[in-house]
Amino acid sequence: MYDMTVVEPRTSSTDEQILFGSIIGSLVDAVITVDEEQKVTFFNSGAERMFGYSSAEMRGESLDKLLPAPFRAA
Repeated sequence: MYDMTVVEPRTSSTDEQILFGSIIGSLVDAVITVDEEQKVTFFNSGAERMFGYSSAEMRGESLDKLLPAPFRAA
């Protein structure tokens, strides 16, 4: 006899992304993620406090905006 029960996934990847985002978003530490072009894709509340920019202001901006001039890409 074979068990043909279809197992439903525990959560969808969207649910997991929402959960991950809410956990990381609430951390006291600054968490910033960037894409392959060094554009900000995620900027949590810790980063907002540390750098003085809102998440909305930084999304899509170059990471260079946060670096001191001597460390910015030429």
